[in-house]
Amino acid sequence: WIDAHSRALEYYGGVPRIVTPDNTKTAITNSHRYEPTKNPNFMFWAQHYSVAIIPARAARPTDKNLVEGGVGLVKRRILSKLKGQIFFDFASLNQEVNRLLEKVNKKSYQQRPGNRSEIFAEFDQPLLRPLPAHRFELPQVKWAKVSKNGYHIQFDGHLYSAPYQFRGKKILVSSTSTTVELLYDNRRIALHMRCYDPKVRHITAFEHMPERHRQQQLADCMTGRKYRNWAESIGPWTHKFITSLLQRFVIEEQAYQSCMGILRMADKYSEAALEEACRKACELGIGGYQQIKKILTRIKQEQDQKQLNTHENIRGASYYTKG
Repeated sequence: WIDAHSRALEYYGGVPRIVTPDNTKTAITNSHRYEPTKNPNFMFWAQHYSVAIIPARAARPTDKNLVEGGVGLVKRRILSKLKGQIFFDFASLNQEVNRLLEKVNKKSYQQRPGNRSEIFAEFDQPLLRPLPAHRFELPQVKWAKVSKNGYHIQFDGHLYSAPYQFRGKKILVSSTSTTVELLYDNRRIALHMRCYDPKVRHITAFEHMPERHRQQQLADCMTGRKYRNWAESIGPWTHKFITSLLQRFVIEEQAYQSCMGILRMADKYSEAALEEACRKACELGIGGYQQIKKILTRIKQEQDQKQLNTHENIRGASYYTKG
């Protein structure tokens, strides 16, 4: 039933904004005037095509009178023509149905100009949105709990990450042959490509990591060239200082942790302050994480003192000389 909807959109060549189903259980599990309960599988389909599901009201045939008329038309002009014919496979049956359907759509109206195909091409088709890259595939759904000690859920022999803020939460896992989607409170919180490699245990998105894990991963994948480029983006003195620090060691990797610590201080003190600290360090001929940290602390203290001394409520010496 759901696949028939996908094929219908492909036949139309686009996607509408709204789909209005009848109150069949495959679409609406519990009909209600104000808040009908929609079938979860149909909602997955709607999410894939980005359409709104607004069902027809129960016992209100006028909500779908055009559809009812279309059903009658198919019975009279297509199904009736198939009676007595024998088909040995679905391909030949579908071919005949398509032929009859095209004949119906291109048959001219009796009381107005044009036909159904022309009306569709002129009014409906221009309003359709593009189809997604691939057809909807009905997912397998199960519940899983995000690890309290980490931020992964276990699925099919692999561990897929969720944003670390969802530790300990119960989430819905929706999987197809190509993707693993994690949902919380009917909202997507993660989407992974499904992994089939038995050698790969963890599938982790960088943005799902807590800050300390992100910094560790950045440090693990950094090189001297990347540190130099990072330093250069801050300023020439920072670049000169980091380059000197890297050249100080026979094995360059020994300086990586110091470089990471120094460059990250721009987040705490500002890039301008770090650039000034590196300038002073280069002029004094000193270098290292601790030295840069001391210079930055001193710069901040001087800035704080300057702000204190120039406070608008402080009375200058001239105040007391007034007669």
